Amino acid sequence: KDIEGALAYIQSRDDVDPSSYGVIGASVGANEAFVASGSIPDITASVSLSPSNTGVRGVLMGNDIPNFNPKNIFIASDEREKIDADVIFTRSGEPKVQKVYPGFGHGIGILRSNDAIDDILKFLKERLQ
Repeated sequence: KDIEGALAYIQSRDDVDPSSYGVIGASVGANEAFVASGSIPDITASVSLSPSNTGVRGVLMGNDIPNFNPKNIFIASDEREKIDADVIFTRSGEPKVQKVYPGFGHGIGILRSNDAIDDILKFLKERLQ
């Protein structure tokens, strides 16, 4: 609901390109970005920083969402969270990218990596044109 509300607001603005929308989430927000990529058709790119499969059930994994088909997703994690990220990656359709940034920690901590920032911006630029 949070992403749908934000999207409705952005779509109401005259200064936003209506042809492409992206979403970025970290930690629980990473799961929300994953779900948005598979359930909100207007989302054309999604970035998930440290998504979780451990202890997460139901909607945050896309369960019980009709026609759930996550795609156009960039999944980033550190080495300790790779197992959870692997599950999200496996459940995602193409196009999808998964990168591991060792030593940068959880969630937005990954953004301390210049490589992560460069990779994410490149991914978004390719998909939000």
